[in-house]
Amino acid sequence: MKRLAVLLLMLPTIAWAQAAPPAPPPVKPPGALGSHTCAQQYPREATRLGQEGDNTVSFHITADGSVTNVTVTQSSGIDVLDQAAITCVSGWLYKPATQNGQPVEVPWQAKVSWRVAGFKPESIPANAIISPVAIGLPHVCRDYQRSSSSEYILPPGTALLAFNIETDGSVKNAVVQRSSGDARFDKYAQRCVGAWQFRPAMQNGQPVEMNWVEKVAWQQ
Repeated sequence: MKRLAVLLLMLPTIAWAQAAPPAPPPVKPPGALGSHTCAQQYPREATRLGQEGDNTVSFHITADGSVTNVTVTQSSGIDVLDQAAITCVSGWLYKPATQNGQPVEVPWQAKVSWRVAGFKPESIPANAIISPVAIGLPHVCRDYQRSSSSEYILPPGTALLAFNIETDGSVKNAVVQRSSGDARFDKYAQRCVGAWQFRPAMQNGQPVEMNWVEKVAWQQ
């Protein structure tokens, strides 16, 4: 009788185990389509300076094989190379991963290596000034399509602004050298440029202040 009672107690467990759903089929990994190298997108200034490094980049491969949600999970230590890696990997294409014969989205990682072929440090002359490099937020000016009355207005022309890039990479004394033809946009462009950040100009390994000029055009 006691043995029968034990068996009866085990029956729900046995029935539950038999009713458990089968394990999902394995995911077949994606396959690369086209070129997955970034040599053509090596930042010009980094190439000139011989700046090299490695990025680990995380992203998702969607069910149509495109890449989304690109982030740098291991930095090269050089901002322009990190940003270039994000731009490069965002354009990659894959044969999507599949599960049970259907395309599925999957998380993925890749390593991007930056190497300058034939770079010789002595090719940079002594006392040469290395130009500033844009970092941080994109150096564009957006959100100028509405007037104070909230009506859409036509984009103005291009303004030419001169400014100083300080030794900490900040922008000071932005002035309009050539007007866009719209005084409101000229003032907006001054504020926009004033928020930009640069890797400062360098001379003999030390940051130096530099005068700089940029064209500023409204962008959507």
